[in-house]
Amino acid sequence: MKEREILEKNGFKVDILHPPKGKGILSRNLYLKREMEKFIVMYDYFVIYDMLTLLFLINDIKTATKKKIIYEIIDIFPYYYSYKITKNSIISYPVKQLLVKIEDLIVRRYVSKAIVNSWFLYKRFKKIKKEVSYIPYTSPFEKKEFNNNPNLPPAFIYIGQFSLEKGAEQIIKLALEFNNFPIFVIGDYCYKLNKDSLPQNVRFYPRTSTKNLFNLLFDFSQKHFLYGLSLITGKNKSFFYQEANKDIDYLSLGIPIIGNERPPTYEKIKLGGGLLYTDLSPQILFNKSLKRKLKEKALEIYEKYYSNYIFEKKLLSIFKNDQD
Repeated sequence: MKEREILEKNGFKVDILHPPKGKGILSRNLYLKREMEKFIVMYDYFVIYDMLTLLFLINDIKTATKKKIIYEIIDIFPYYYSYKITKNSIISYPVKQLLVKIEDLIVRRYVSKAIVNSWFLYKRFKKIKKEVSYIPYTSPFEKKEFNNNPNLPPAFIYIGQFSLEKGAEQIIKLALEFNNFPIFVIGDYCYKLNKDSLPQNVRFYPRTSTKNLFNLLFDFSQKHFLYGLSLITGKNKSFFYQEANKDIDYLSLGIPIIGNERPPTYEKIKLGGGLLYTDLSPQILFNKSLKRKLKEKALEIYEKYYSNYIFEKKLLSIFKNDQD
């Protein structure tokens, strides 16, 4: 939606085509294939976010004259699909290798440009495609009236799917170690344990709209200085190497990141925007001068690398340079 807003503001006509919810992979992509017939004559560019959808639509787009495919990728799809299909079974590796070869082939032969959101993906696609742009997520919370007040007592927040791959076990351990600290979790509950058996200081809120999410964070900030948890594990390499939107949302609000050494998160911590969860203590978390410094650095990192201005500039360069 942010991309659409920027492109329309700059004179481009944009349509977004979503498959119906609740359908399987085959049904979703057959729907997109049928609907594409309406759009194929109307547009010069087709931005596709999924490897399987790309496979379904390649022939339709490429048979039309002078149409260009832009492959925009957030997940590392060979890792994402191989994990989703096989989990940790013995066939995971060959499935992943096959998907890597398929993705390499279609990107090399059929994709005009690729847009990626992590340096891992940038390096991977740069080997097979010259036209690759690194454009990380930008937060809808930028410039919202929000004060993460260092004078208030600390609390942890977590935005996103509560699952093994996204660090649920580490969050539970943190809750047990810091049992006097509230942990506010906002997102889908996808963990093996019943919620009732989790530590009492973990409070769950269902996944919600961007507006409601901001209102929740604002309410929490009235009583607490917030630290944002980002503890994605290596269980799924796609999740492990991608930029986590939650990290950028935290930074945009001056919320320091509490993370692990997962590369994209650790980069922000090394820049001064957060702390490693292994280094925590009550004394550190309550330290007012440190909280103030972390908050200021988080905002600075966001403004320098992830602001709406930078996102718009990078996105427009892809289309405007092509027009020139």
